[in-house]
Amino acid sequence: MKKTFLSIIILFFSTIYTNTSAHVNHYANFNSLKYELFRNNKLIGFHNYNFERSKDTLIVKSNVAFSIAKLGINLYDYKANSEEVYKSNKFSKFNSTTNQNKKKNLLI
Repeated sequence: MKKTFLSIIILFFSTIYTNTSAHVNHYANFNSLKYELFRNNKLIGFHNYNFERSKDTLIVKSNVAFSIAKLGINLYDYKANSEEVYKSNKFSKFNSTTNQNKKKNLLI
């Protein structure tokens, strides 16, 4: 119990007093990234990123969709769209909409 409590306290204070900076400069030369998703050597979906820049703001839009089927029956269906905003190389906000097996989730 003491170790758990101490771990939580250390984690809490390390997140408060740590000045984090996103490494978004890694993507300075990219306008988009596109991935194909495979399972058992079969294409099941995609994951795309688009980068929009304006002065000191970077917006990363992500779109992912994949489906896993067996014997013609759809076992798992996943779709998500998200938007990350970075201002002056610092994370600013995040929005996400997820549809997992027809259950919609919104994260702001």
